[in-house]
Amino acid sequence: MLNFKQKLKILKGILQEKEISYADSFNTEILIAIEGFENNNFLKDVNGEEAIKNWLNKLRSRIVMHEDDEAVREIIDDYINNG
Repeated sequence: MLNFKQKLKILKGILQEKEISYADSFNTEILIAIEGFENNNFLKDVNGEEAIKNWLNKLRSRIVMHEDDEAVREIIDDYINNG
C-alpha cells in the first residue's frame, strides 16, 4: 500500500508527462493546485498507479466539461475536496 508521499510523487510524475490531448493542457494548473493540498490526504482512497491515473482522468474530464461554467481552479479545488 502506498503512502501519501508516494501517491503524490506518482501523481506529479503523470502531470509532468508530455501533453497529448486537450485535457492534458490542464496539467500545469492541476500541479499548481495540488501543491496547496500536500498536507491534505486527498488521495487516501486511491491506491496504485492505475487508480491514480483514473482519479486524474476523472478530474480532467470534469474540467473539460465545466470549464466554461466556472474557473478551472474552482473545479480542481471542488474535486480535491469533495471527490
